[in-house]
Amino acid sequence: MGSVRNTSLSRLRHLPVSTVKLDRTFFHHGEDLTEDNASVVNGIAGLVNSMGLKVTVEGIETETEQELSVELNCEELQGNFFSPPLDSRSFERYAAEEQGSSILKK
Repeated sequence: MGSVRNTSLSRLRHLPVSTVKLDRTFFHHGEDLTEDNASVVNGIAGLVNSMGLKVTVEGIETETEQELSVELNCEELQGNFFSPPLDSRSFERYAAEEQGSSILKK
């Protein structure tokens, strides 16, 4: 067996990035959220955070996914749990209505 020298994760520290985005498949592989899926997100989020990068999770659809993402120090969350996709005019209205809510606070 050989050693792994240049994995994509090891190259991450050399790229000019500040955020790593996890897509919905890290939570779901065609099934409900499982402990194994949560463990994968936990490992990736821990690695990314330890490198000083932010973690964005997309595809959040349930309160459980939102709570788990926050618990795992994922800084930015996206998905239908918060809002369906919006055009720019609808987003401006949405942001004005939500200003001051925890969704838009840092």
